[in-house]
Amino acid sequence: MAKATIATVQELIKKLTDTFVTEIQNLRGEVATLRTELAAAQQRSTTLQPQHLPSSDEGKRSVAEVVKAPVCCALDEEKATKEVVILKLPENDRDVQDVQEVCEKATVSVKPETLIRLGKINPDRPRTLKASFPTAFDARTFMAKIEQCKEAEPDSLGIRCRPGRALEQQALSTTVYKLNQKTRCGESYSLRSNGEVWKFGKGETWLKGGNADDAVLAELLPTGFGIHHRARTNRGGGVALVFK
Repeated sequence: MAKATIATVQELIKKLTDTFVTEIQNLRGEVATLRTELAAAQQRSTTLQPQHLPSSDEGKRSVAEVVKAPVCCALDEEKATKEVVILKLPENDRDVQDVQEVCEKATVSVKPETLIRLGKINPDRPRTLKASFPTAFDARTFMAKIEQCKEAEPDSLGIRCRPGRALEQQALSTTVYKLNQKTRCGESYSLRSNGEVWKFGKGETWLKGGNADDAVLAELLPTGFGIHHRARTNRGGGVALVFK
């Protein structure tokens, strides 16, 4: 009797244990499902949240920043077209009078509005002088008149002029200056008025002065360039001028 009772109790305990295990497994499955659904719901709520839109002020600032650079560059270039840089004009605290005399000699009617010396004072040579004219046409007219006067009387003025340079060209000019400081003997760099940087070099041509030079010159010259050269009759030597 006792053995039968123990067996019955053990069987009941086993059934209850199996039931509890099944229920626990089911609960774990439900918890896992709930966690998955909760994560999905959180992701959906994040996706559906309204995105931050920039305010009108922020939009205006960004547009201004985009437009500012090219506008400033254009204004700087326009300003440079009204400027002429005068070199070799003596520096003696009478720039206005000297420039007026130059204008009279070159028969220039429009005078510059402002005159500014550029760079640091150098006792060995005068600083360059920047002259600003009312319009770009006046600046070009001034340079043209100066060149005409120098052609008619080469020693009448003793100055040299070039167009003004925008900030970008000024940066190129600084780069060219540094290149010339590091260059090897026989080489030099020059910033042209159109913004191009040219490299100059000198050396013997070794051309012979005959038809055989044509193939060498065709390979030597860049597109758009010409050459004047004189060859030596003996071996080596020779000089040439390459121009554009």
